[in-house]
This record gives sequence, structure tokens and C-alpha cells, in this order.
Amino acid sequence: MKGLSLACMMLAFGVSSFAQKEKPNWGSDSTNCRKNVALYSDYLRNKQYAEAWPFWKLAQKSCPQYKKNLYTNGVYILKKMMKGMDKESAKPYVDTLFTVYEQAIENFGRKPVFLSGYGSQILLKRQVDIEKARDLMKEAIDSLQGKSNPSTINYYYKSLEIVFRRKLSDVKPLLEEYLVLSEYCEENIKKASNEKIKIAWTKTQAGMDALFIKYGTKEEVLPVLQTLNNDVKELEAAAKSENQLKILEILEKKGWVREPLFIEVASAMYESNPSADAAYNIGLAHADNDELKKAVEWFKKALDACADCENLEKYTHKVAATSLAIKKYPQAAKYGKKLKQINSDNSEAYFIIGVAYVAGGTKCGDTKLARQAVYWLGSDYMQQALAKAGDDAKKKKYRKKLVSWKKQFPSKQDLFVAGKKDGANFNIGCWIGESTKVRAAS
Repeated sequence: MKGLSLACMMLAFGVSSFAQKEKPNWGSDSTNCRKNVALYSDYLRNKQYAEAWPFWKLAQKSCPQYKKNLYTNGVYILKKMMKGMDKESAKPYVDTLFTVYEQAIENFGRKPVFLSGYGSQILLKRQVDIEKARDLMKEAIDSLQGKSNPSTINYYYKSLEIVFRRKLSDVKPLLEEYLVLSEYCEENIKKASNEKIKIAWTKTQAGMDALFIKYGTKEEVLPVLQTLNNDVKELEAAAKSENQLKILEILEKKGWVREPLFIEVASAMYESNPSADAAYNIGLAHADNDELKKAVEWFKKALDACADCENLEKYTHKVAATSLAIKKYPQAAKYGKKLKQINSDNSEAYFIIGVAYVAGGTKCGDTKLARQAVYWLGSDYMQQALAKAGDDAKKKKYRKKLVSWKKQFPSKQDLFVAGKKDGANFNIGCWIGESTKVRAAS
């Protein structure tokens, strides 16, 4: 072995950044403790994990309460030693790994760092004890709440899913914990100090969403949500609104907005607090029940309550698109223009305006040419939609409209008879009030 380096001696005698926060307990046999801590630390620093392990065991034996990081280092060494091993070869190391966690808990108590690590390793390496893994991680998360690690929350929710899948539990924990854990994820996504942390929490939320949507039938989930809704009624206003919103989010993610519970909760939210979110969710429920006229009125209420909120673009899009669907073309164009003002790169804004003009403007004008002019203007907007489109499905939709409308352009003969030249300006009156360029069909 190389001679002890200065860095190693610093680790052994408590001057590492971790050690500055925790005073070492050298135990009754401080000489051996110091020696073995120094030896295993030096091997660990040099990435000689197999050589570090015997001295780690001696350090743990001579001073089991030296520091908490004695055990985090022990776990780290064992994981490195197991790397690349097949399942059979790793078995004795897994047993030892679990022993290290037990020793850590015995000497330092039920610290979240040990509980979460132990639980996640059981999940990854010995799922026969999945209920133990679940309970350990739950205890850690209950202690730390929003300060939990995203990987711990991810593994904990996976453990709930496995327990449910093995019919060791009903769907209730999977649902109730989803609500709580999603709140922690949302909180951390909002306050993330860098993109890496934000991505980690976003992936954790996405993983939970996927599992929750996958499992739990309507017969299992709806009674739980109904119970939650009954409990919500006893809460104070802020907590009540927050939990109601979570119930609506679950119903929406499950695709169950047709359920009476959805409108019941959304209406209760709006009655107690006429918010944009509540109005929007009621609109969604009516839209899913093909009650589009009711839906558009609720979407307009959401927009009116939104002012300058973060969902302004979403609400405006809903009003515009739903207005188009119920053939209120001037209204669709009006809100399509508002959508364009909010986000000039939103391709759907141009699409909605173009379709509204063509579908609702063919009666604008006294002559055939004047009535055909909306196809020029509609094509202008559809061309812009195509330029802004971000995916192939939208591009295909926009091209189809564009090709169809260009066939409706007047012929060169029609332009000659009307005394119009290709490229000249053409004003469209009626409720449209815009100008375009004269073009002949190709």
C-alpha cells in the first residue's frame, strides 16, 4: 500500500468537508479506530475498493459510531465491488450491503438517508421484501417531505405499484400517495436552482404519472376520489381548493372527465372561488360530453378570470378552437388573433383564423370573385401556419387545407373578365376587414 497521503490523513482526522459538520467519535479503542479509518480511506481515495473493504470492517468494529459517513462510504464500497457481477455472484455482497444499512440504523437511528437508501436497494436487489422497501422509504419521505430526493420518491412510488400489482394492497395508497408526492415534485420543479435538478424532478413526476394512469380501474379509483372529495369539504379554503384541483387532475389524466364527479368538483371549486382553473375544468367536462356551446362559455370565463396568468395561451386556444367547432366563425377568428398576439409562433392560431375566414366568409361580397377572395386570405394564414408548424402531423393537416383551397382560386380568365391583375391588392369587407393579394389558380 502507498504511504498515507495528506488527503487521507485529513479524511481520517476529520477535516473533510463532510467531517466539518460532524465531530468524530473515535470510540473506546481510538488508536485502532484512527488507523483503520485512515487505511480504508486511503484505499477508497485510490479507488481500490476490494482492499478498502477489510479495513472498513475493522473500522466499523472498533468505532461503530465514528461518523454517519462511515456507513455511506461502506455502502459505496460494496456497490463498487458488486459492479459487473451477475446476480448469483452478488448475493453475498447484497446480504452484506443490507447489514451495513442495519448497522447504520442501529448506531445512528432511523435517519432518512439510511432508510431511503436501504429501501431503494431492497427494491432494486431483493423485491421479495418489497413491503419492507416500501415502509422504509415511506418513513424517510414522511420525515423529509418536500426535501426528499427525487430518486427516493421515484423508487417509493414504484414500490407502491409493485405491492398493488402483487395484490398485497388495494389501489388507495397508489392514489393518495400520488397526490402527496406530486405536490413535492411540483414544489421542487418550481424552485429548482438549475436545469439538471429540474429535469430530475420532472422525470420523477412523469414516471409517477405513467404508473398511476396505467393502474387502477374506474371501479377502484372513483370511490377513493369520492371519499377524498368528501374529506376535502372539511378543509380550509386554500387547502380545499388545492386538493380539489388534484382530484380534477387525476380524473383528467385518467380520461374520466365525463364522470359526474368531475363536474361536481369543478363546479364546487368555481362556486367557492370563481377561478380560471375551475372554469376551465368545467369547460373541459362539457366539451368531453359534446356540449360545446356550454364548454366555450366556460372557457371564456376561464379566460376572463385569467388576465395575465400562466395559462393565458391555453385558455385562449380553447376558446378559439371550440368556437370554430360550433361554427361561430367571427368569434373563432377574433380569439385566433388574440392567440397569435400572445404567441406569434403558435401555428394553430393561424390555422384557426384561416379556417374561420374560409368557412364563414364565402358569403362576404356581391360577386363570385369577391366571395372567392377568402380562399386567398385563408391560404395566406395557412401558409403561415405551415411555416410555424413544429411536427409532421400538423404540417400534413395544414398542407391538406392549403391544396384544397388553392383549387378554389379563380382562373386567369375569371380575373381577366373581372379586370383584376395577379398580385394586386384585394380588400375583403364584411366581418373580416382584411386585404390579400389577387392570385389565379395554377
